[in-house]
Amino acid sequence: MTVKDLQLIAPNTKWVRLLSGVFKQAVHMSDEVMVNNPNYVKQIDSMIKATDNRVLANHMIADVILNSLPLLHPKWLQLHDFYLHRITGRKAVPPRWYICTKSAATLSAAFSALYVRKYFHSESKHKVEEMVNFIHKEFIQMLNSVEWMDETTRLQALDKAKAITSHIGFPKQLLNDSQIAKIYENLQEFSADQYFKNMLKTSKWLTDFSSQSLTQTRLKGDWRNFAETTVVNAYYSAIENAIIFPAGILRGMFFNYNNPNYLNFGAIGTVIAHEITHAFDDIGKQFDKNGNNKNWWAKTTDDMFKNRTLCLINQYNNYVLPDIQRNLNGINTLGENIADNVGVREAFKAYQAYAKLYPKEKMLPGLKYTPEQLFWITYGNVWCSRTRPEVSKMFIDKETHSPARFRESNEFNEY
Repeated sequence: MTVKDLQLIAPNTKWVRLLSGVFKQAVHMSDEVMVNNPNYVKQIDSMIKATDNRVLANHMIADVILNSLPLLHPKWLQLHDFYLHRITGRKAVPPRWYICTKSAATLSAAFSALYVRKYFHSESKHKVEEMVNFIHKEFIQMLNSVEWMDETTRLQALDKAKAITSHIGFPKQLLNDSQIAKIYENLQEFSADQYFKNMLKTSKWLTDFSSQSLTQTRLKGDWRNFAETTVVNAYYSAIENAIIFPAGILRGMFFNYNNPNYLNFGAIGTVIAHEITHAFDDIGKQFDKNGNNKNWWAKTTDDMFKNRTLCLINQYNNYVLPDIQRNLNGINTLGENIADNVGVREAFKAYQAYAKLYPKEKMLPGLKYTPEQLFWITYGNVWCSRTRPEVSKMFIDKETHSPARFRESNEFNEY
């Protein structure tokens, strides 16, 4: 919608002045903005009008203070820990090294450059690329066998699947100091004895960098979009039509280039398949192969998709989390549940295809399980976790993923 449209649904906010200040450039009524939830913006706008200015000011100051507590004197840090204990049930206080590491990681490109130069092996990239190829091919075969999809939609789905690109490990620019320095050219110089002020400078730089990027033409494949590589996560970008696996997740329980492939396929392989499947979940299906937000599904096929997802919603709505005796939210978790259910089958079939082409790998000593059994054991191991009741409640209310026990046990029940 345009800024003018936004002004109509939220008339109590002076949007041109606000956005011009945020972006540090002139914004006009005819400019387009993306509003994901217009009703939410409308309600916030009405609430601001109905609330006393002093209350609004106190709320904003309190929010700033609350976010600043981890950066202040230990007595303030204790207050922050007490707050987190009441909200999440957390008892242990993070050690100093962890806080320092989190602070350094806010400069993600520089931090990532240090990490990948020391800890990431090139062999890891080659092996994961091979796994991506096997899993990608298996997903395309699965698309070809979907019985409820009309041929026109199937052809477009295949085009999109074949156009998916992958970014594994880290962009090569992280090995170039001048490229990294250019990112931080507008960051104010730090002082060795001013931790709080340094973090404020970092926060301001991050805000400016993010807001300015919103007004610039987004270049597909821009390495800066993939420069945060220390996170233990993976994701699918609908705009890029790309799957991203940072160096941080290509280690530990998820991956080791020395491991037998039945272990790697059961761990990072299922993650790879999960992310590929996101291209066709309830959100990903709304984008074409070029990352454009458009409906390319025939109505009959779209209706069939919705009917099948309704079954999945009802299935997860019926699951109960034992420690808090609450049902899962099948609507909020739909996209992730689709990716989980399809992805693990996709990865398993890809491993079977791999095993047919390569010599039989050595078994784990002391165990009598077959490679296929170890695939599933590894998959289950990835989701082993313990969660406090307070966190479980927050998980049900806010998370788009199902709790770990249902991401693991449901797949075993279904297969």
